[in-house]
Amino acid sequence: MNEQLEEKLNLDEFLGVKAQDVVDVVFVSGEGKELAAQERDAIAFNVANETSNETYEVDFDYIINAVVSSMTNVAKLPTKKSTFIEPNEIEAIKKSLNSYSADCEAIDEFRLALTIFQEKIQIEYAQKIKLYNDERIVFEAQIDSLEAAKRKIVNKRLSQMLWPFDEQTRKYDSQIDSLKIRAGRCAQKANAIMAMRPAANEKDLLVFKAQLKQKFVE
Repeated sequence: MNEQLEEKLNLDEFLGVKAQDVVDVVFVSGEGKELAAQERDAIAFNVANETSNETYEVDFDYIINAVVSSMTNVAKLPTKKSTFIEPNEIEAIKKSLNSYSADCEAIDEFRLALTIFQEKIQIEYAQKIKLYNDERIVFEAQIDSLEAAKRKIVNKRLSQMLWPFDEQTRKYDSQIDSLKIRAGRCAQKANAIMAMRPAANEKDLLVFKAQLKQKFVE
C-alpha cells in the first residue's frame, strides 16, 4: 500500500466527525485539495489516489462502514425536522465510490445496491401517491352510483306528486357524505406526499443498512 493511501482517515476518526449541514459526502483523493465554499460542510475522507498506477488491496469493510456512517450523518442533519435521506443524497455518497477501479467486483456490487435503494425510494413514493389516488377514485365511483340511485328515487316520487325526499334518500345522503369525506382525505394525503420529495425514513434506512452489513460484511 503506497504512502498516499496510508494518509486516509481511519474509521474511528471518520465516525467521530459531526455532520453540520452536510449537503454532499465525498471521498477526496490526494492531499491539499480545498473544498469549494458550497462543499465546506461535507464530510470528506481520503481513501485512495486516483492517479496512482499501483494496485492495492481495497479495505472493503472500511468502505462499507464509512458509507453507512455517511448515510446516517446525512439523514440526521440538524436542518432536517426528522431523519430521512433522499435519492440525490445517496447519489452524492455513491459517486464517492468512483475512485475505485471497476475491476473491484465488490465495489461494483455495493454501488449497485445503493442504486437499487435509490430506485426503491422513488418507486415507493410513486406507489403511495397511486394508492391514495386509486382509493379516491373508488370512493368517487361509489358516490356517483349512490347519487344516481338517489336521483332515481327523487324523480319517481316527483312523478307521483310526492315530496321527493324520504328516509331512503336521507340514507343515501349519509352514505354519500361519508364517502366524500374519505375521498377528500385520500386527496389530501396524495397531495401531501406530492408536496414532499421522495425519501427513505429512519426505519427504511435502518433496514437497508442492516441488509448492507449482512450482505457485504458478515
